[in-house]
Amino acid sequence: PEMAIAVAPNHQARGVGARLLDGLAQAAFELGHTGVSLTVNSQNRALHLYERAGFEVVDRAGDRLTMVKWLGAQQP
Repeated sequence: PEMAIAVAPNHQARGVGARLLDGLAQAAFELGHTGVSLTVNSQNRALHLYERAGFEVVDRAGDRLTMVKWLGAQQP
């Protein structure tokens, strides 16, 4: 599944986004999904958060990046 999150500016840089990503990935894993994806602009400063959370770029269309995080031991 594709996920989308947003963190209010006054809550950014406090670990809220990382906790959201972790919680959504855990829920997806518990439902039997093998991965989760998201799309982000390559200039978005949250890109580093996604990389630290284990997401990797699988497609690029201009400035638009599609990223996937594989869950569990299953990877294509």
